[in-house]
Amino acid sequence: MTFTIGLDLSALDQGFKSHAYRGIGRYVRELSRHLLEMDDQGLKILPFDHTHYRLPGTMDRLLQAVPAGRQTLRQQIAYPLQLSTVARGKFNALHFPAHMDAPTWCAIPCIVTVLDLIPLVCADLYKAERPGWRYALARGLENRAIRNAKLLFAISENTARDVVRVLGIPRERIVVTPLGVDDRFFADPGDVDEVALRKSLGLPPERPIVVYVGGLDPRKNSALMLKAFREVAAAARLARRAPPVLAMVGRYTEERGYPHFLRTVAELGLGPDVVETGFLEDAALLKLFRIAALFFFPSLYEGFGLPPLEAMAAGVPVVSSRASAMAETVGDAALTFDPASVDEAVAAMLAVLENREVAQRLRDAGPAQARRYTWRRTAEATFAGYKRFQGERS
Repeated sequence: MTFTIGLDLSALDQGFKSHAYRGIGRYVRELSRHLLEMDDQGLKILPFDHTHYRLPGTMDRLLQAVPAGRQTLRQQIAYPLQLSTVARGKFNALHFPAHMDAPTWCAIPCIVTVLDLIPLVCADLYKAERPGWRYALARGLENRAIRNAKLLFAISENTARDVVRVLGIPRERIVVTPLGVDDRFFADPGDVDEVALRKSLGLPPERPIVVYVGGLDPRKNSALMLKAFREVAAAARLARRAPPVLAMVGRYTEERGYPHFLRTVAELGLGPDVVETGFLEDAALLKLFRIAALFFFPSLYEGFGLPPLEAMAAGVPVVSSRASAMAETVGDAALTFDPASVDEAVAAMLAVLENREVAQRLRDAGPAQARRYTWRRTAEATFAGYKRFQGERS
């Protein structure tokens, strides 16, 4: 008898939250692609999108009348009711690859991937942003969904430890499935017209490029990044060398922390030293990596930490925080620092910018470290978890 697991692809739906443009979307896209290539006569993986299940007219009208929290009510009450009706008999289990999308209850057994526990581990960073009971309710429902799952995947050993430590869930209920680096990041982008590329991205000529890819929310530690970068630029000017320029890659204007970021740039006098490139597709990002002097990643907490690995794959020297999963992910192929120490961050960046041997060592070590993480291995570890779950349910 075939055991069927439904794989939720709602993260790829551009109208559902903002997952499709973030790391969650990449994870779900690559995981599903590789899982669906695997063949096992006793186990079938069937994609579905929980947001596509239509709600009865009366229920939908009631939800539209609610003044606040419609998305939460829809996800935690309406969709589970629909899943229990239309998916019963079709699926033996459902896998939600993002814990924030999983229902707290469902008549069908659920498997949930825990990406991180940022709201719990970094609670102090977000106190001022919390909108009271609505925030508390959403976090409480997420935690209950994790606790009620029959099997958990964690994207790093660090995340697995957090789940055990913070939520009290037994380690034997968790399977670690590290993320992967797409093959395209290892590819040679070919000849790059550096002059034209710099001009198109607004980057000044001659100056070394420090690349940052990430967000501006508090855990990303952008304040330390700017302070450290100011010291690095000052040291270069003092030594009569061309100061580096910080290339910020991403859709930062849409983030809540953007106004504060701009104020900090102005207060530190970094206007000429910080350039926002906007979002770059992978092909354009690879070209930027080709001419970059280093990749900087000061995050206070990551469930896995994919951007530094992608930079490593492209041969960019990486300077990274060693907090949370980062030490596990980058290994010895990056220079790491305490994300609370501006001095350590400055020393690490200067070591790369001023010492060609250090920079070359990291360029050589990075791709080998990144190749330890492939989406195929992510899918294989996930599939092994499915088989284990199948055996426990049979």
